[in-house]
Amino acid sequence: MRQSQMGVVLCLMLVGLLSAACGGSNSPTSSETNRVATRVAEEISVAATLTALAPRAAAPPALQTRATTSTPTLAAIEPAVPSAATQAPASTAAPTDAPPAASCRVITAGLNLRPGPGTVYAPPLAGLARDAELRPLSFVARGFPAGQWIEVQAISNGRQGWVSAGQPFVACNVAIASLPAGVPPPTPTPAPTTIPIVPPVTIVPPATTVPPLTILPPASPTVTVQVAVVPVDGSDGNQNLGNDRGVNSGRSLMLPGLAPYEISTPMIFRDRIVFQAEVFDKSAGQTDGAGIESVTFTIRDENGNQVHERTERNAGYCVFGGGEPDCTVWRFSEHGNKWPGGAKLQPGVHDAQIVITPKNGDAVTWFWSFQIER
Repeated sequence: MRQSQMGVVLCLMLVGLLSAACGGSNSPTSSETNRVATRVAEEISVAATLTALAPRAAAPPALQTRATTSTPTLAAIEPAVPSAATQAPASTAAPTDAPPAASCRVITAGLNLRPGPGTVYAPPLAGLARDAELRPLSFVARGFPAGQWIEVQAISNGRQGWVSAGQPFVACNVAIASLPAGVPPPTPTPAPTTIPIVPPVTIVPPATTVPPLTILPPASPTVTVQVAVVPVDGSDGNQNLGNDRGVNSGRSLMLPGLAPYEISTPMIFRDRIVFQAEVFDKSAGQTDGAGIESVTFTIRDENGNQVHERTERNAGYCVFGGGEPDCTVWRFSEHGNKWPGGAKLQPGVHDAQIVITPKNGDAVTWFWSFQIER
């Protein structure tokens, strides 16, 4: 197609040149020569256009084969790399962390591990120190005689038992009510008291018969826990803080285990010491600890040296912490005649400062003095 067009163009050009070169009357005029030149130019333009539009002829098969076999392509040299559009999108979801294992920690100075959920299960199996790690197993909403209890396993030695679930004693990373329901063991039955049976004494006077004498066992004594109440100084400012013991308008301390007749002024402690602050914010409630943020005890000897300090955040507020349910009694002989922090016990008058901080309102400070004798 391209060769035929070029032939036509060459012929037209040759005719035009011959016409222009010839003379005579029969030769074309100048205007005719111009028309021939214009026609030649148009034919050249048409031929150039057809040449540009004509598709190129495919290379001979032999040439294609040589090109393919002689020059390796990039795909034959390097492995194909998938494009970004074909790659599978990376997962953006963060891995889901496994939920933490349930655990509890002892937060009081000492806690009893009991064979059942309640103080009636005695004696305790062991004592647990502060910060002991526990694995909670089950939960009882009401133990014997009262309170919430959880069955636990000590991480340190694997021993199982029950501990009080009250806020002053343990802290757990799970809601204790969500634990499986516990199955309490049978409540212990006190061993019966064996009373020797005395055979009836029969006295037979002459002609008189005396009925047999029946000996009755003595009645079991009723154990009553003694609690003495002593007044304190201070408490100016916030009159809502106190208790309802009826001593010094509720500004008083309790001495558990002591009878009122054992109280002196100043109070004298010899082989052991314990006292407790029962206090609540009367605008928040009438139960021990209502509306109270914390109670801090500080004891100084007669030289002004601080020998003990403790902050309690849960009722009851005991100067040396509490077990369950009573305050801890500090027995000097069991601790080398030293205070909990290691300060040496010195006889003489000591001053106690009790700072009561409510959740709302101003704090107050109580002052109380006692004496140590050895």
